[in-house]
Amino acid sequence: RSYSVTGVQTCALPIFIAKAKTGQELTEAEEAAMEKYFDSLDSQLNSNSGSTQAVKPKTQAAATDCPVVKTAPPQIAELTRESYIALAKELQTTFGTKSGDLAGLKSLLETAEKPTDGADMGALFAIQGAGSASVYAIASSAIKEPTDVLTANNLGVALKDMGEYTKALRVLKYADKLKPNIGLVICNLGWVYREMGYNTLAKQQFEKALKAAPEMTSPYLGLGLIAKCEGNMLKAEEYLRKALADKYSAVGMKAYKQAKAAQQIGRASCRERV
Repeated sequence: RSYSVTGVQTCALPIFIAKAKTGQELTEAEEAAMEKYFDSLDSQLNSNSGSTQAVKPKTQAAATDCPVVKTAPPQIAELTRESYIALAKELQTTFGTKSGDLAGLKSLLETAEKPTDGADMGALFAIQGAGSASVYAIASSAIKEPTDVLTANNLGVALKDMGEYTKALRVLKYADKLKPNIGLVICNLGWVYREMGYNTLAKQQFEKALKAAPEMTSPYLGLGLIAKCEGNMLKAEEYLRKALADKYSAVGMKAYKQAKAAQQIGRASCRERV
């Protein structure tokens, strides 16, 4: 089966996805076709109105620099296998109509060879900024393979990026229960807590993630941003330097420069008082 969105035969998308998953470079024609597909989604999203108005994903960089701090721990009902599947179906109902092309998404997912292919497709949708399509696609894999921890992790991250923090927290806790002590899942729990304003819980998760996976740098970014928000610029600079040692992060670099500048001002003031 094939269908077209603005003249693009989307039956070819699984080929792109398979190539991207194996690290192969796409041809210029394939990249152009992929861009046209996602542009068509954006166009349809922007033309929607009423209940189907587009919901823009919230990226880590666009998130609030310093969320309002909360102290009382959130009361979150744990997910079971059954309630996880029920939630995934609910998410498909909610986000399918906001995807811009529900029929196209369904046709694309029908080409999946493995139950977890929807989660891989959803990850690519997320990279392109198609948040609703991302949640819908990953939820399809969650329904088919409710015990796959990486699918649950991806679904939690997609929900976080859409600002659905409570749902994201429930799903990531479920992922952590499926297979405990995975640094990736623990770190993502930290990011959700951080965005919700639970700094103490966020720090606990980031520190736990570093124990589980010492090679990770994202926990240092989270710890650095929290330290900066708390006014501890010395600690912020220390953490952010470690976060930036592995790869560039616009958010981390900005926070690092601010923390370093604050430290320099602080040292200058101390010398003046001596």
